[in-house]
Amino acid sequence: KTLSHVADQAEYDTLSSALVNLSQAANCTLDVIREVIASEFERNFRTPGSIMRGNCVASKIMGTYSRMVGAEWMKSCIGEVIQKLVSDNDLLLEVDPLKLTSPEKLVENQKHLQQISQQIFDRLVDDAMIDTMPPEIKAIAGFTAECARQYAADRIVPL
Repeated sequence: KTLSHVADQAEYDTLSSALVNLSQAANCTLDVIREVIASEFERNFRTPGSIMRGNCVASKIMGTYSRMVGAEWMKSCIGEVIQKLVSDNDLLLEVDPLKLTSPEKLVENQKHLQQISQQIFDRLVDDAMIDTMPPEIKAIAGFTAECARQYAADRIVPL
């Protein structure tokens, strides 16, 4: 916890990787992540909008570990949707009005982007995908929900 408070923000990625690697060796990664998440909530509970926002050690360590244990699951979950997206050379998703030739293109691209986002979201919340989610990722989600209920219960919005 203390390291995450005194580390320079530019070193958060390195710190997160080191914490994951060291805690993996000691078989206590989820305990370390739980403490870092709790620390993030404790430090920011007065400004709930800043919890887990931006470049914080908690989000970095969660990301590092989740990629480690969940990469294959994520590929099985949304890999097909992403592959279709990448291979469709005709699909335009630009939504910056300054880069588009007409307002109609903006509306069309926004529609496509919303459809793709909905497909990804639907896959992520599909019961079959949740059933196969790595238990470590479920545990991290549980820790985060537990802290949210404790420190920012009035800000919780169910999916």
